[in-house]
Amino acid sequence: MLILSGTVSASLVGSWNLNGNFNNDLGGKSALVLHGSATTSFTSDTIAGSSAQVLSFPAFPGGYTDYVGMPNDSGLSVCSNYTLIMDVKFPSLPNYACIYDYGYEAADGDYFVHNNGLGVRGQYDGTFNADTWYRIALVATYDSGNDDVVWTKYIDGANVGTQVLDTAARFSIYNELLLFVDNDGETAAGLLNSLAFWNEPLSDSTIAGFGAATATGIAVPEPASVILILTALIGLFVRR
Repeated sequence: MLILSGTVSASLVGSWNLNGNFNNDLGGKSALVLHGSATTSFTSDTIAGSSAQVLSFPAFPGGYTDYVGMPNDSGLSVCSNYTLIMDVKFPSLPNYACIYDYGYEAADGDYFVHNNGLGVRGQYDGTFNADTWYRIALVATYDSGNDDVVWTKYIDGANVGTQVLDTAARFSIYNELLLFVDNDGETAAGLLNSLAFWNEPLSDSTIAGFGAATATGIAVPEPASVILILTALIGLFVRR
C-alpha cells in the first residue's frame, strides 16, 4: 500500500455555503461576521430550477457599522492577488448597489452594480439584471511595475471585461472584505447563496469551469490536507 499526503487547492482560503449559518466549510478557517445591528436571515429561493437555502441581507445603511465581513485568512496582511466568486441576486436595483468595499479608506464602495454592469470608476462591464441569480467572479492581479491592480470580471463563467485600477492599496484585501456596504448608502437588499475566496488569480478556463449559479453553491475542490491512499489490489496491479 502506497500512502501519499498533500494539500489540494492550497490557495483556497474560504468557502461559505450559507446553509443556515456563516461557517467556513474549510477546517480552521474563519466564519463570515455580521457587524452592527442590522438583521439578516436565512430563507429559501429557487436557483436554476432547484430550491436553495440562502442568506437574505438588507440594504445596509451608509457608513461602515452594519455589514457582513469576510475575514482575510490568506496569511497575507495585504492580499493583492486574489479571486472572489459569489452567487448573488438583488431583487431590485437602485442606481448603484455596492457589492463590496475593501475598507482601506472610508471614502466610497469599491465594486458596484451600476447601469446593469459590474465595476467602479466609470467602467461597468457585462449584463447584471435585477431579480436574477448570477455567479460573479473577480480576479485581481497585482502589477508591481505600475503598482496597479488589474481586475478581470466574469459573469456565469464568461469574461466580461478587464479594468486597471491605479491605486493598488485601495483594491487589496486587508483584515476583512466588507460585503454589500458603502459610505453613503449606495446599497441594495439581496440574497447570497455561496462565496469563495482564493489568495491567487485563477485562470480564465478555471473560472469558466465554475459556470453559472447553482442551488448547491460553488463547487470548490477539497482544500484541506488529505491523505490519498493507493492500494495495489492482488490480481489487479501485482501478479503473484
